[in-house]
Amino acid sequence: MPISIDFLKQFCYSNSVIQPMDEDKKQYELSLLISPNLSEEEVNSKIDEIKRWASENGEILFVGKQNKIRLAYPVSKNSHATFASFAFTLDPKKISALEKKLKQENSILRHLITIYEKSEPLQIRPRLRPTPMPIPETRTDSPESMPSVEEIDKRLEEIIK
Repeated sequence: MPISIDFLKQFCYSNSVIQPMDEDKKQYELSLLISPNLSEEEVNSKIDEIKRWASENGEILFVGKQNKIRLAYPVSKNSHATFASFAFTLDPKKISALEKKLKQENSILRHLITIYEKSEPLQIRPRLRPTPMPIPETRTDSPESMPSVEEIDKRLEEIIK
């Protein structure tokens, strides 16, 4: 399922309006996990370098917050990393060059590039309530019509014999 731009805007510093783009360009989001061994200045320079490359070849739409996070499982023997993300427009032919650039960086533990696609909001159907089971009718026999204990004992003895 594609990621909605409105969803991503809640994690951004700026409330920039996503503008209509050229027909030959697509909107992408890049998410990065950067090694915790780098200082904050080095992390910022890596992110600025990637943003500069993206802005030279396209247009940056918004920059997400940058956070130090604890990873759910170790990645390259690291249990923590710096998470950064931003959205940009780029010619689809140039994505492979960005992929190569990201793979060459040893300080980038993982990266993910997703494509924004215009999607319609999810239609939530009302929950169907199960039909109630019919309540079985209770016996309304009078105590006189019920067999006595002695009669039940006689019938049981006959069955056992």
